[in-house]
Amino acid sequence: MKKIFLFMSFAIVVGMTSAFAGKDPKVGPRVQQSFKKEFPAADFVKWDKDQDYFKATFVLNDYRTEAWFSEEGELLGTVRNLLYDQLPLAVMRGIEKKYSAEDIIEIREITNADGTTYKMTAINKKGKFGLSATPDGDVVRTGKIKN
Repeated sequence: MKKIFLFMSFAIVVGMTSAFAGKDPKVGPRVQQSFKKEFPAADFVKWDKDQDYFKATFVLNDYRTEAWFSEEGELLGTVRNLLYDQLPLAVMRGIEKKYSAEDIIEIREITNADGTTYKMTAINKKGKFGLSATPDGDVVRTGKIKN
């Protein structure tokens, strides 16, 4: 299973890289140094610039990850795509208590100065809606998602 997931992650990254092929933005030495310090094992790194921020998209331990940096090299936050069984147990219990009938997809772990949050999409027969969870298992509905 791990080999399949690794292959899928690699295929997605390669596909994204070729789909958005172009010149990477000029990433300053402070940003590069900070990135290498925080993520020394990162593979397949792709840089983008969004206004005053740099975004590195890469694979770390078989997971697609994004890291946002200021122009001064400060790590502002990260986003990782997760599978359901990779959520903290408290979050899984919170989902099972309130949303056991829904299918949970598109799970993202978001970490920044405010802490860690888990954003998810849930599907039931009425449609899609967003969920947000804290690491201690507090799960709230965030709104309907249009198809």
